[in-house]
Amino acid sequence: MARTLDRGPSRAVLIEDGRAIKVWRHASRWQRLRDGARARREQAILAALVARGVRVPQPLGLAHTARGHELALELVPDAVNVQQALEGARAWPRGRARAFAALGRLLAALHGAGVEQRDLHPGNALLDAQGRAWAIDFDKARLARAPRPARCERDMVELCAYARERTSPRERARFALAWHDALPAELRAHWRLEALCARVEEHAPARRDQQVRRLLKRWLRESSRTRRVALADGACFVARPNELDAAVEPAAIAHARGWRLESFATRAAARARWLALAENVERARPGPRPAALWWTTAPCVASTDG
Repeated sequence: MARTLDRGPSRAVLIEDGRAIKVWRHASRWQRLRDGARARREQAILAALVARGVRVPQPLGLAHTARGHELALELVPDAVNVQQALEGARAWPRGRARAFAALGRLLAALHGAGVEQRDLHPGNALLDAQGRAWAIDFDKARLARAPRPARCERDMVELCAYARERTSPRERARFALAWHDALPAELRAHWRLEALCARVEEHAPARRDQQVRRLLKRWLRESSRTRRVALADGACFVARPNELDAAVEPAAIAHARGWRLESFATRAAARARWLALAENVERARPGPRPAALWWTTAPCVASTDG
């Protein structure tokens, strides 16, 4: 029986028969026309990276089934998603210091292979039980003929911005040092490490603001952050990992679970409150956390203590 590991509007990741199965089936019928190309692109990039010795899952086969375009992948045993480790939901397999060094070396291997990733974030990296770092999710990537230094530096800013609230400057410097030392010599010559770290720290805050604005959109659709339940007069968005019967009256659910329930005159006001709570999660800030949003004719928001 398949177990869902992750689900979004365009694809799902399942665990089935000892393999990871990535299934593309976009919610939009028109966007679905691109699913096959995305699956083939990921298969080709993974095969090329495996051949170059980069630590990525081995592609095991591509098929078009009733579920969508499916790519079977090697399952990384006992893997910990780096985003979950940063958020404290999972333990670091061999400690934080070793993890940041391993992740820096992994990024250097990707850059050395010419990978240009448009969907670069900590959730697309895994750590196995030995603390080795693996890269995943390449359907929005491409392989360039040669690494571009400006693109490599932009990737450093992107990743350090994502982890900004959950890491120290020293940890980010350790990550950058491991990356720099593992680069091919001709690529490494483009940077003085101290100057690079200073530029990354300078540009990361503004980039983080842009990331958070984009990440908040996940809280208003089916995503790794929320589950969407259709209702007769709207929808209910439930923050994962919470589970509830959205047909039950919000007041009864909130009372049973000890949640704080706030009612609003308009959906816009409820949406604003929901996203403010979600930003506490994204930025690792103290304060209440989102539990559920009833996006209905009687909009209300449930929250929990931070």
